Amino acid sequence: MKKNILRKITISFLVLLISLTAFACGNKKTSNETVVNPINVTMDIYYPQKAKMDNIKNISFAIEEDSSVLDMIQIYCNINNIPVSIETTSSYVQGINGVMEGDKYGDNRVWAFKVNGETVKKGAANQILKNGDRVTWKYIKATNK
Repeated sequence: MKKNILRKITISFLVLLISLTAFACGNKKTSNETVVNPINVTMDIYYPQKAKMDNIKNISFAIEEDSSVLDMIQIYCNINNIPVSIETTSSYVQGINGVMEGDKYGDNRVWAFKVNGETVKKGAANQILKNGDRVTWKYIKATNK
């Protein structure tokens, strides 16, 4: 009798646990969520040669319309588990994948970006992307520091 009661309690507990797990997984947000107003963009990241890391080239993906260059790098890095360091007060990129500005790969070096091959005078947070834009990140010698 005690075994039957214990068995029924165990089965009830397992059914409840499975139901809660299925419910929680059904509401989980993923990186595959539909973008409401998508634009297609392409990105390249060129690491310093001393870093001995493979460059990221010709990565195309969809992001939400009116996204900035900063949004783009953060989304890509977050989805791909790549650390990205952002300076909080001025929203510029200090580091990508452990390569930080002014670190062991060269004094007075920073991460800079171009859009469609052209240097942009706006910061990454203020440069809004358009459909078809290509953003190229490079670790370069700083000119204004």
